[in-house]
Order: sequence, then C-alpha cells, then structure tokens
Amino acid sequence: LSRLPSPITQVYTLFIVLIAWVFCRRTALVKACDFVLTTLGVLPGDSDLYFPDLYLSNATLLALCLGVLGALNVHEMMARWLRIAPSGGTLRPGIRGAFETVGLGLLLILVAMQVASTTYSPFIYFRF
Repeated sequence: LSRLPSPITQVYTLFIVLIAWVFCRRTALVKACDFVLTTLGVLPGDSDLYFPDLYLSNATLLALCLGVLGALNVHEMMARWLRIAPSGGTLRPGIRGAFETVGLGLLLILVAMQVASTTYSPFIYFRF
C-alpha cells in the first residue's frame, strides 16, 4: 500500500472502514455478510423497499461530494492552485491552520443546523 498514490490508499481505507462498520452495526454475522454482499451487488436487494430516491436527496449528494473532497486533502491542492504555497510544497503552518479552522468551523455550523432541523439521532452506539 505504501507504493500506491495517496488517493488510492485513502479510498482503500474508507472502503475497509465502511465494511467494518457493517459488522459493528449488525447483530448477526450472517446478516452482516448478506448486507455486505448485497451492497457489493453479489446478492439481489429489495429495490422496492430501498429505492435510491428515498435516500439520495440533493442535500445528501452535496454532503457526499463535500465529504469526499474533505477526505482527499483538497485544501492543500486548492492552496497550490491559488499559489498560496509553492508547487509541490506544503502549506505554511499558519495558513494551513487558518484554512482548517475556517473549514471546520463552517462544517460545525452546517452540521449543527442539519441536526437541529431534524429529529435524527447521530448516536448509533446506544445498542452496545
């Protein structure tokens, strides 16, 4: 893995975490394996019960896109593109900290607004 480009290793790590999350969420091993196989398209799913329009709203797609961009160190690529840092270099600590502070603050505000506007409970571990 150390020889692969950084985005590929990040996608691989995300894939492993998502698969592992299923095994923490499901109470039976057989159900967890069925869920993973259905997600990967090996087993047929119930398309009448779980159709994509039920979950994929514009807000969800925007959140997914922003999550992917945030996970791939886009702030450093944008800084290089805007010539804030030398090409191929890393950001100076003060500028990087400013980018991260503004980005995380904006993310905190957006998440707080979303949670406050719904009855969704983000705590998945109450069963344990």
